[in-house]
This record gives sequence, C-alpha cells and structure tokens, in this order.
Amino acid sequence: MEFEHKVGAFDDEGLVAADKEKKDWKGIVISLLVIGSIMGAIIVAIILCTPDGDVDANKAKLEFDLLVSDQFKVQVFNGTWLSDHEIVYVDQNGSIVIFDADTNKSSSMLVKTYDKTLHTMARFKLSTDRQSLLFMSDMRYEFGSPISARYAIFNISSQTVEFLDDLIKVNNPMRTPRIQYATWGPVSNSIVFIESNDIYYVPDFAASHGDSSSQVAGDGTGGGSGGLSGSTAYLGSNKYMRLTKTGSISDSIHNGLPDSLYRTNIFNQPNEATLWWSPDGRYLAYLSFDDALVEPNPIEYYDNHPSQAGDGNFMPRIHYEKYPRAGGINPRVTVHVVDLASSTAGDSGEIEQSIILAPTELIKQQQLDPRLGYYVTYVGWLARGQNQLLVMWSNRAQSMSIMSQCENTNEKGSLFGSRANTWKCDILTTFSQRIPPSLDAKQTILSSINANGTRLIFFALPRPDSIIGDHYHVAMLKGEERAPKYLTHGEFDIDRLISYDVDTDALYFEAKIGERAERHLYRISQVTQIARRQTRCLTCELNEPCGYNSAHVAPGSKYFVHECLGPSIPKTYLRLLKPRPASAYNQTLFELQQQQLQLQRRVCICCLG
Repeated sequence: MEFEHKVGAFDDEGLVAADKEKKDWKGIVISLLVIGSIMGAIIVAIILCTPDGDVDANKAKLEFDLLVSDQFKVQVFNGTWLSDHEIVYVDQNGSIVIFDADTNKSSSMLVKTYDKTLHTMARFKLSTDRQSLLFMSDMRYEFGSPISARYAIFNISSQTVEFLDDLIKVNNPMRTPRIQYATWGPVSNSIVFIESNDIYYVPDFAASHGDSSSQVAGDGTGGGSGGLSGSTAYLGSNKYMRLTKTGSISDSIHNGLPDSLYRTNIFNQPNEATLWWSPDGRYLAYLSFDDALVEPNPIEYYDNHPSQAGDGNFMPRIHYEKYPRAGGINPRVTVHVVDLASSTAGDSGEIEQSIILAPTELIKQQQLDPRLGYYVTYVGWLARGQNQLLVMWSNRAQSMSIMSQCENTNEKGSLFGSRANTWKCDILTTFSQRIPPSLDAKQTILSSINANGTRLIFFALPRPDSIIGDHYHVAMLKGEERAPKYLTHGEFDIDRLISYDVDTDALYFEAKIGERAERHLYRISQVTQIARRQTRCLTCELNEPCGYNSAHVAPGSKYFVHECLGPSIPKTYLRLLKPRPASAYNQTLFELQQQQLQLQRRVCICCLG
C-alpha cells in the first residue's frame, strides 16, 4: 500500500511539461529551402541541357567522311624554287604566280583564277623556258599499279590548253591512253612521258592549237604493249621519239616506273618515276624492271565496290601481285642511259642506248643462284659534274653496298651510228652499312663538286656507339678517298640531306632528335676543313613554338622556305639562310601565310547531338 501511494504521488504537470517544448521551425524552413533550391537547380540544368528536338533536327551531325575530307585539311606550302630567289606557287586566290624574294613582290601571273579548265588540276610544273605549264589531273590508282592521270599542257602566252592523251589518240582514235607519268626536261620545253610502261621523248613541245589534220607518222612497229607506233613520230605538230619498246603491263615489264617491290621498299615514292635527266639534258637514265620470273602472290584488299551477291556487303577482293617472297626470285633490274643528242641525226628513229653493268661480284652471285639477285638503291647525276652517273648497288642480303661512278668514254667521239656500250664504271667505295628501307635513298645521298673541283658525296649511314646506341649520321666521301668519314655525332638521326652550298662549303640537312617527334634544320659549315667545321641547328633558335620543321632551300642557298608543321597549326615563312651576324641569323623577311599564300586554316569543329 505504501508503494502504491508513492507511485501515485508523481506530479502530472512535470510529465506534461516536456511535450509542450517549442519546436525549431526556423531550421526546418531553412532545410526545406536548401532542398528546394538544389532540386530546382537540377530541374533547370536538365531543361537547359536537353536539346530542342525541333531545332536539333535541322543541325548537321559531324560525320567521319566529313572529318577526313579536305574541308578540315591544313594547307601547306605548295610552291617550287625556280632560281635562287624565285618561287612559283598557287596564291590564296587560286592564281599561279612567280614570287621574287629579292624584291618581295610577285613578278608575274601565269594562270588567272577564272580559268575553269585548270580548276580541277592537282599538280603543276613550269617548263624550263617558262613558256608552258604541265598540269596533272584525274588521277586514278589501281591496286598494285602506279597512278595514272591526265596531263594538260597550258601555253602561257596564248592561254590555251592541250591534253597530252588527246594528242596520242590521233594515232589510234579507238584507244583511251592513260599517261602514267610526264615531266619537263631540264632544257627548253622538252617532255618525257610514260604510257603502257614505255618511255617517249618530245624534244621540243610546241602547242599544235588543236590542229586535227596533224598525222602521226612512224615505222609502224608497235611494242608488245600496244602503245604508240614507231620510234619517230608526231604528237600533233610535235616530233616525238619512242625510247623503249619492251614495256608490257601483262608481262610485267616496267620501263621508267618502279615495280611493286621497288615502289614500296626501295625508293618509297609511289608516284614517282625511275628516270633521271643529266644536268645539261643530253642524257636520260632510267631503270627497267623485268618481273617475268617473279611468282604472283594473292593479296586481299578492300575497295568501294560491294560484293557481286548484291547484298550491299563489302567483301575483300583478291589481287595477284608479282611481289617476291623470302627466298623467291627478285625482279631483274637494269640501268639504261639514252643519248638524246643522237636523236638529232635524222628521222631514222635510232637512238643510242647503253646498259650500265652491275659490279662483277654481284653479277657472279646472280649467275650462281638466280635468287641472289641484286638491288639498285640509288641513281643520280653528279651535281656540277660533267655527266657522271652515280649508281648504288646492293646484294640481296643488303650486307654490302657498292657506289659506282659511270661515264661515257665515247662522248667526244662519234655520236651516231655506234651501238657499242661506251659507258664504263669505276667503283668508288664499298661498305657494309646500308640505306635503311624506311628512308628515301634520294634524300640520304647527295653529291656535288666543291669550289676546288673535288668530288663530294654525302651519305646518311649508321654510326655505331656503345653508349648512346646506333644513329644515322652524315658521312662524306671526298675525292679519291675509298671510305666515307663521319661528320656528325650525337643522339639524333639524319632524316634528309637537303643541299650543299659550294660558295660557303656548307651542308644542310634535317634530323630527328631522339625519340621525340621533333625535326630540325641543321647546317655544317666548312665541311671540307676539319679544324673549322661546325654544326648548328637553325630552327632550334627560333621564337616560334616549332617542334617539327621542314625546309625547302633555294638553289643558291640564299633563302629557304621554312614550314613549321607542329605542334601548333602549321605556318610557312621565308627566311634568309646565308651567314650573317649573330643577330641576323634566320631573319624573317615576311610571313608567306599572311602576305602571299593561304597556308593556314583555323578549324573549329562543333559536335552537336
């Protein structure tokens, strides 16, 4: 009873007082406002970021084909040096002009922008006499074959155009010839072109002005390829000579054009021919490739044509390419030299030709085993020489390279009537190093004669080093020396030999530095004087952020066109190159991109949807 009395004695007011405490309504309101603000921000963001279906439907989407098209392609330097101070190029208006670096002015306009006939032309080259332009257009590429195209000759004075293949069709109107290659000669307006793997020579091209009455005369002895008939004939009103008759596409005999092996692995220039003019234009050297014994190999490839089943699927096609496998027979290559001066003897059509024989050691190896055929890795005329031809040979294992110098021993004798092989060769040097397949031999071998009359041949050869490793460096073969001597050393690799300046005894080249994607222009001054020889980087000292550079040096080495190709948007400059006081090195005369050429395009890609 006492217990119950105590429990019942609790104060009821004390128990109720806790329930009547005042709640924190201010905090609750603030929390609700914060939550509401966050949710509102999220809703607004969703509304703003959600594209309007009606508006977005009218916007173009960025497609892959558009991205890889020419619309977003950066425009680079398109000019060519004509002399030590003149450049021919296409300006931002589409006109072809000649720019004079000495006066900083465009001296002449060769083709005006309104010429619709030449609007689609891809490449051009000015003739030596500067009277005509050779244009190339409508390029076609068949898998495993060189590019063929239409070539047009534009007469600057008359502003008229003639297509080379149209002149050829006069001989056979039923044929549709495809010119594989054409170029001007070093003298006047002579032309050499290749059609159906045969070489033709036009000593003096004069516009026929569409003379449809012109006939093609010849001896009627066509070659196996079904090309132009005769050895001496006419294109319109222009006399031409057929230099070769053995060319055949079906039999895989190539004259003046590389076969698949040489096109992809030796010369690494798919669109170039294997023919070389002598400096005075008298001789034409060319390579002939016979792939008759090379086994065809199946190669799968894709093109733009759907399968024959009509299901719209793109299936791989098979092309049988005459490309030697390991241990198989290589194409047989021969070096020919044509004496074009002999064509002036008359209209008999007989033109003197000689075959440059390979070194005896290589010939014996091939005779013992046809699979041990040799390569021709370089052909070129000695710069400033008296028609001396340089040929680089290599065995199949590429463990030995031989440089030969060949001359016509009968050049001062009778020019006509003699069919004897009057070209004799001397071996200049033999070395185990080789030009790497990844480098173009035309850019890693350079020759000249210095001011003292001494022959100089420069190579890019690997230089062993146990500390920094092997790197390709400049080596020089001077005069009668039998072994080349290295001129450079360091952690960089020669990428391209550009030019040798006789007046200053300086060599210009481009090199890549280490593993970085950088390439710079260098100069070796006083090349032939060991005590005074110095190597200097010419593009490393510039203020522009140029890591990857390309240089086009003028023939007289007074100027060079400097292409800054990265990492920023490419720009092109014209700079001085001759030695000046230290403050004047690489002085920028003007920026071609801003004043003359439209070489830079700023691109903004907007991705919608």
